Amino acid sequence: MLSEESASGKYPMEAVGVMARIARITEAHLSDQPVREALTAAETEGEISVEDLISMSVHATVKRLTPTAVITPTETGTTPRRITRFRLPVWIAGVSANESTCQRLQFSYGVYPVYEPKYPGNWEDYGRKKLGLTEGLVILTQGPSAGHRDGTNRMEIIDLGHPSGHGNT
Repeated sequence: MLSEESASGKYPMEAVGVMARIARITEAHLSDQPVREALTAAETEGEISVEDLISMSVHATVKRLTPTAVITPTETGTTPRRITRFRLPVWIAGVSANESTCQRLQFSYGVYPVYEPKYPGNWEDYGRKKLGLTEGLVILTQGPSAGHRDGTNRMEIIDLGHPSGHGNT
């Protein structure tokens, strides 16, 4: 982590450059194995949450399908933070009607917080129009919320197809 002390002295720009290079190299070699092992142990003992199962499913799907993004509607930011533990190579759009949730998500690796006062009915259109996604696969995770307590925890793979055509859900 870069601090004020790291960038003080005669060559602050060079110090920041070196720290950035170190961070880039270190991040590239981080493993998700400790997270997977902890969740697998919790699953074996029957102590794993539905949210953790969804995050494991997202991780496995990203590794196999290489989607363009993950869209996660969230009230508190918990689901995007659970998913980001895996350090995915794609952005996680944490869509929330709560501005303070979006502010907190700014500090989560790989999460792009999106303030959306009213959740859209069609996530494929939302991904195209609001997030600027034009093609490929998108993973959507959704669960119960304050407005929809009867909602189901689910993961959906949305095919945006190619820029010239429409995808399929």
